[in-house]
Amino acid sequence: MWRLLLVSVLCLGFAGCELLSPIGPIINIGIFWMNREAHKYYATPMETMNVAVRNALNDLEMMVDEDYMDGEVRVIKLKGEDNFRIKLEPARHNVTKVSILVNTLGDKPYAEMLYRHIDEQPDIEQFTSVKQLKTSLDQ
Repeated sequence: MWRLLLVSVLCLGFAGCELLSPIGPIINIGIFWMNREAHKYYATPMETMNVAVRNALNDLEMMVDEDYMDGEVRVIKLKGEDNFRIKLEPARHNVTKVSILVNTLGDKPYAEMLYRHIDEQPDIEQFTSVKQLKTSLDQ
């Protein structure tokens, strides 16, 4: 009896909550948080994403302090924001990962507001299913 209970707990522990949550796949195509950094994939080329991020920052009157390339990754640091940084990284052809690092206190709604403004920009295409995202990343 105890062995069965222990095996069940270990299996669920290693499998994670995705087995118990029917909305797991929906979350995977949205914003994924890890520590203080949010990540979201777009079905949009990096050059178009750069323009969209710039337009969203202008709409929100957020000023850029630094903008530089670190290999293939574009890094945008904002003025006056403690450690607020945006990274644009090409994942595959016509797929870009946009990561937003929030300040030390973890202002997640602020980053999510920025994602919503990016989503509203012209020429921005979002993934509509996990299958579509996985297919694009496997190419």
